[in-house]
Amino acid sequence: MKRLSIALAAFLLHASAHCVPICAAQFTEFLGRFERAEIDQAKHTKFPLLYSYPDHDDPNLKQKTLRLDRPSAEKYESFPSPGKQASLRLERTIANVGTGRCAVKFQVPDSDVYAMTFTFARWGRSWRLVAVEDFSL
Repeated sequence: MKRLSIALAAFLLHASAHCVPICAAQFTEFLGRFERAEIDQAKHTKFPLLYSYPDHDDPNLKQKTLRLDRPSAEKYESFPSPGKQASLRLERTIANVGTGRCAVKFQVPDSDVYAMTFTFARWGRSWRLVAVEDFSL
């Protein structure tokens, strides 16, 4: 019985160490600064930026991916400001998407009008935007 409880304790300790979400307080704190200040967005975006969107010329709406430099990126949809999030009534979801990566998904509930995912990767003690996926129709 003692052996079983030691094994169970070791398993639970191991499981809890791996279940701590990396997109915790430090990411949400960073995200608050990122979404409010364009200067932080420019500073914390990796170029070339991967930008994927549906190819409306393709009948299957396959995703096209571009590698955008800084000037080109200004022509595409950027991270929505708190004001835009409120005016479009965007739902925001934050999720882990791999080691040292967090994704922020925005969408209008029950609609394909606005659906975008912004993926961030760990960068030293901070984060960088590394990819944008636009699923809007």
